[in-house]
Amino acid sequence: MESQEETQNLPTSSSAVHHLSSHSQSDSSYVIKCVQTILFMIAVALSLLIAIIVFSNGEDYTYTSLTELSFEVDAVSSTAYEYRDRGFRPKSLLYIVTSSSEFNNKRRSSTVHLQRDRLMALVVPVMKESIESMQKAGFEVDLYMIVSYNMTNERRAAVLEHLPEGVNLEVWSDAVPIDYDIGGRKPATADKVVQINRALARQHRFVVKDKLWDYDML
Repeated sequence: MESQEETQNLPTSSSAVHHLSSHSQSDSSYVIKCVQTILFMIAVALSLLIAIIVFSNGEDYTYTSLTELSFEVDAVSSTAYEYRDRGFRPKSLLYIVTSSSEFNNKRRSSTVHLQRDRLMALVVPVMKESIESMQKAGFEVDLYMIVSYNMTNERRAAVLEHLPEGVNLEVWSDAVPIDYDIGGRKPATADKVVQINRALARQHRFVVKDKLWDYDML
């Protein structure tokens, strides 16, 4: 009888194994959480260290205001600024303009559009005013025109004559891209390569790519 009672009081092998496995699982999860916490603290410390190195850069700054830290504003023009801490001031600027039509058609009925020469009566005055404002801000401006038509040498000379002094003019004629007009207004012609006039402004990216390192600003 006594041996049977002792046998009943002893834990079975399955319950013992289950008890040990639960302990091991809890220990492993605790270890994983500790490791994750340590890695997170290391990442935070490294981020703070990198931020301190980047912003300090080995020099002592007096942080009086965000404006003084970034640049000094010129008293004459707010765009004529200096990068005091970086020693750089943008000077050369490329002004990129697109023109979709050289002359107005009969469908336009406003007072300005009644003047047939759209290039000289509408586009050139806007470009001239914009360039003059940029030059007053201290920039050396060049003009790059992306046009959908073939600009002759005579027309190019006329445009250049109306621009402010010191402006170099470069023209990309017949710049309308060609493609299959899928999703356009004429589905019947989607299987043909045609000029996509509405995509003229996308040609800016090629000019930016070619001129990126020639100017301070584009």
